[in-house]
Amino acid sequence: MIFATGKVVGHCHIESLIGEGSSAWVYKATHQTLGIPVAVKVLKPAPQDSLASHLTTYRDRFRREAQLAARINHEGIVRVLDFGEEAGNLYLVMEFVNGHTLSEYMRKGGPMTEEMALRVTAWLATALHAAHSQNIVHRDVKPGNILITKDGWLKLSDLGLAKDMGVRELTNLDTVLGTPYYMAPESLKPGHEVGPAADLYSLGIILFEMLTGRPPFSGTLSQVISGHLHAEPAYVATVGTARAPLPEGTVKLLKAMLAKDPALRPRTGREVAELCHVRLQGVQSGSAFSAGTEAPREARHLADSSTFQRLGQFMERNLGSSVSEYQGRQVMHTTGRERVLIWILAAVFLGGALAAYVASR
Repeated sequence: MIFATGKVVGHCHIESLIGEGSSAWVYKATHQTLGIPVAVKVLKPAPQDSLASHLTTYRDRFRREAQLAARINHEGIVRVLDFGEEAGNLYLVMEFVNGHTLSEYMRKGGPMTEEMALRVTAWLATALHAAHSQNIVHRDVKPGNILITKDGWLKLSDLGLAKDMGVRELTNLDTVLGTPYYMAPESLKPGHEVGPAADLYSLGIILFEMLTGRPPFSGTLSQVISGHLHAEPAYVATVGTARAPLPEGTVKLLKAMLAKDPALRPRTGREVAELCHVRLQGVQSGSAFSAGTEAPREARHLADSSTFQRLGQFMERNLGSSVSEYQGRQVMHTTGRERVLIWILAAVFLGGALAAYVASR
């Protein structure tokens, strides 16, 4: 049910429909008690497909999104203010973010400077650390879920696929959820445990894209999946017709974040942020990446508002003022042929490895 302009939902006076995703409508509204603009996300009726037709699970997932987001207190994550039900429709009330997504910025602005990309990554890593500290894994970290406010701050949104590591999963173990370009290898294997390391892998993909203007693996779904499972990215940036390798220090950081084995990645978002700042010191001094270099440990040092303001100012000049989407649209549900393809690719890889081993004997 689409709510009409002027309707009051909970304490919120609906003003206009500002976005629509696969499972929810998003409205701009005014919170009558607090007197502030808010975004109201309203759950759509359950679609009639094999995954979401179980209404209880579908509604529980939405309810869980509100509960998980409310547990996180960080300036880099969109705040949830309230949750309720109106005429049989579940809704949650979020802070209103007037701006654009990081994906829109990259489409318009192209690759970032190394310094800006590292600062953005450090800030997002602290936001993820705040979520992980509450036992929450986001599971859909991608540029479309990162909002740039008009004054240049970055906020991670959309916890619709988030997982509370302390409770039973609502998703069938044979179902893979996420956006293929940004999914960690373990996220592509049905039944495998997905933890904070998967979010850090996704953040590494975003860092790669900010530096090069493209994700490391592209093409068909099978090519993207195969890349995440088996391939190494080409650490090369292309400007016009020129190709240049990424700086060695940043490549070392990317290789750590994009390790196929989750155990080989940085342990926490806090560690990623510190490594980014170590690398920033190298960029500023012209030295190589060194894990032994002292890094700042106070959270206030992990963001540079002037850097983020440049992002906001660029978006304001080039795209004007608009409201970013709050609901991700490209969610992959591998429940049929794609899941079989994953296992076939894995079997081919293992068979090749075994043949190589036998041949070497």
